[in-house]
Amino acid sequence: MFLRERLRCVESGGTAAKDPAFGAAARHHVEVRDLSALVGTEVRRLCFGYQVTLDLVGEGVAGAPVSAALQIEAPIRLERVDGEVECDPNEKASHGPLTALLRLVVTEATIDESETLRLSFDDGTAIAVPRDPNYESWNLTGEGVPQLLMGTQ
Repeated sequence: MFLRERLRCVESGGTAAKDPAFGAAARHHVEVRDLSALVGTEVRRLCFGYQVTLDLVGEGVAGAPVSAALQIEAPIRLERVDGEVECDPNEKASHGPLTALLRLVVTEATIDESETLRLSFDDGTAIAVPRDPNYESWNLTGEGVPQLLMGTQ
C-alpha cells in the first residue's frame, strides 16, 4: 500500500473537518511526509495513559505559531546517547524514561520510507515510532501542523 492510503492529511484551515479515520467525512486528502512545522517546537507537556501525548508548542521553522498534540499509541523507541529504551504506552512501568523529553526542542521531524515517525531533539535524544500493522500508531492534531493519522488502512 502507498503511504497516502494510510496517512491522510485534512486541509481543514483550522476547522473541525476531519478524516474518516478520525470519525467524520474529510474534505480533501493529500499525501504528507513534510513534518517540518514541528521543527523548533518545544515539548511543553507530556500526558500518559494508554497512549503518550506530547504537546508541542512554539514557532515552526517558517515562524508560524504551532500548538500541536502528538498522540502515540504504538511502542516508542527512545534513543539516547547512553543507549535505546523501548517504551510501551500501555505499560505504565515503561513511561519513566520519556519524561526526559519535557522541555526539549524538536530539531528534526520525519516519516521515513518504512513509515516510521522520527523526532530528534536539541539534546541529541530521538524517538522513533514504527507503523503498527494492526492498530493506529500515532496521530498529530493542532494549529500550524498537518492533521495526520498513521493507521492500519
